[in-house]
Amino acid sequence: MHLLVYGQDNKSVQQQILNFDGQSGKYYTTGLNLAPGRYRLVAAGNAFENTVLDAPANLESLRLTSPAYLAGSRITGNDSLYLGQKEIEVSPCKRSQDTVDMASIHLNLNVFVRGLQGMNTKNGNSPVKGVIDPLQTYYPAGTYYGTLGLFVSRFNIFRGNDLYGVFLMLFDSIGQELERFNLGLLLEQAGLDPAHLEDISIPLEVVITGLEISIRISSWETEELKAMLQ
Repeated sequence: MHLLVYGQDNKSVQQQILNFDGQSGKYYTTGLNLAPGRYRLVAAGNAFENTVLDAPANLESLRLTSPAYLAGSRITGNDSLYLGQKEIEVSPCKRSQDTVDMASIHLNLNVFVRGLQGMNTKNGNSPVKGVIDPLQTYYPAGTYYGTLGLFVSRFNIFRGNDLYGVFLMLFDSIGQELERFNLGLLLEQAGLDPAHLEDISIPLEVVITGLEISIRISSWETEELKAMLQ
């Protein structure tokens, strides 16, 4: 987890990388040596090889992004992300203690595409692939199980997006678009509000029957959020 400290001018004062390996429980304790004044603490958790902090020197320019995005390459995966922030005031000659609670800033999607036995394959490769629109820079990786006719892809979507502007597009192996799903409408039809303060895992099932493609959200799981760092 990255712990960032910003002054009243929104400029970085301190940065720490906290490693939770070997830590028991859901909390991590660290110390900060700060001059008297007001500060904003920002904690960004669970950023691994698929996520980096970009421009952390200033609070107004800080963002979490994929290193592939910064390099102009295709994005094939990302991390589950958690964010917390809090304003504190440091008094002269006084020791104080505070807590920054974390909250999910992602939606975890599990996409299952079934009924692929009748589609043409080559060398065991998947006959379908998924693409996230509109930026067309996110190509979620997946696994094809040929004997089952099943394609599985697990990936995350940033919760702060306008989900009605996010489309999951399904293509066949030659690049022909099979179907396009509006993520916001799918969640609305399932009665799921992504704005609530829980971590959401959404199993999205796509079934290809040869005559049509049907889409449904079979169920979803939620879990408590606060300080979910283990």
